[in-house]
Amino acid sequence: MNSLVELIENKRGETTTRILKINNISPDQYKILFIPKLENTDFKYFDNQIFIELKNENFREQYDLWIKALHSKLKEYTVHNELIQQFNIEIKKFIGLFMKRKKLSHAKARGFYGELLELKKQLKENNDHGKVLNGWHRPAPANHDFDYEDYSLEIKAIGRTSSAIKISSEYQLSSFGKKQLKLKVSKIDLIEKSFDDSIGKLYVEIKGSLNEAHSMLFEIKCAEDTFCKYLGPEFMPLDYKFYEIEHSYYNVDQEEFPRICNDNVESGISNVKYELDLSVIEDFKILD
Repeated sequence: MNSLVELIENKRGETTTRILKINNISPDQYKILFIPKLENTDFKYFDNQIFIELKNENFREQYDLWIKALHSKLKEYTVHNELIQQFNIEIKKFIGLFMKRKKLSHAKARGFYGELLELKKQLKENNDHGKVLNGWHRPAPANHDFDYEDYSLEIKAIGRTSSAIKISSEYQLSSFGKKQLKLKVSKIDLIEKSFDDSIGKLYVEIKGSLNEAHSMLFEIKCAEDTFCKYLGPEFMPLDYKFYEIEHSYYNVDQEEFPRICNDNVESGISNVKYELDLSVIEDFKILD
């Protein structure tokens, strides 16, 4: 019997609870496992062991089929590195089963591409990759896309012919504390029906620039995102291409910058959404 992987079965009456256990996983090995937060399946790690179990009884039949198949595949491995590699593949396949009907829209993909371009830039300029990744506000929604000790940065990716950006709340262009708030606007063109998967290439390029632990943090941030889940080109290939035409940074902190902020919205007003014409913020552009 392979001691690395066990399928524990506890029978209580007519119900059988199945828990997959993976043994002898060190903290460093745990960091390179693809373990996202799933709604109906729970991953627990303690005493160098990983336990996978069902959280929602409504999905017991589907879970049992999957967990037995996962055990069948993983039990063949006796080397941790090979087991981890296969584990990561199987978890992504499992998530992908529930995403096949959802095609990534052009708008969401464009926004994601704009964030990846900025992330690549910051990783290149800052050797502290952990700090850069932790400042990238995925997967949970946040007021700004990047947030660090001394500044925050909001990314807006628009189409080639667009002349305005959409602001989705009164907090999006509000600075907090003494942090500088900057806005980046990227003009991104779209080429339909292209075999050049630009998001996939950028995703792989960023992964290749990171160590194993940071690479896994990056993958999980992409996979868990609330609005734009992405598992990588192997599992979510795209048949269209993006490329950035130009980009500009703006200083939002000046009083004259046209915006609606949380501190100047009348009581009782909520869900503030508006468009900001790029021509009126030209004077606030930050020169390279």
